[in-house]
Amino acid sequence: MFKKSIKLTDSAALIEAIESIRGKATAWTMDAYDVKKAAADAEARLDDLGVYKKDRVGATATVSSGGPSSKSYKYSVTGSVAELRRFPEGWRLVSYERSDMYPGEAAKATVTLPHDLREKLAARFFAARGIAFTKPEVSPSPVAHLRPNFEYRDGWAQVQAAA
Repeated sequence: MFKKSIKLTDSAALIEAIESIRGKATAWTMDAYDVKKAAADAEARLDDLGVYKKDRVGATATVSSGGPSSKSYKYSVTGSVAELRRFPEGWRLVSYERSDMYPGEAAKATVTLPHDLREKLAARFFAARGIAFTKPEVSPSPVAHLRPNFEYRDGWAQVQAAA
């Protein structure tokens, strides 16, 4: 985790930060180009979902380099995991760490959106396909959801003693 996030447009700072963590482990770790490509892929995924640019702020992308595809490796290799966060002006690198990767472990990329976008995206998705929902029905009785061991007296629900 960096003290301050690094803009992906600041190539010199990005390369310096990544290279200081990578060290000599270059075969299975991500370099600055890979991190920028991961950000572009995350942006493309958000485009495909139809997320408006203003709603992308706060999204995160967690990307890990994969391990060797050959099963002949018996031990782990040093890979990397990067976390990117979307700001109003674009993606920034928030975290970059070395990590053990095992043979056959595929590279992963996960994009996470803020929870409050869930309803907006669902509404847009269904509206684009001409699907509408009815409003939920309101229960006529204010105590219809209470279990049978409740007794309603003088406007208050009281628990009956268990026999």
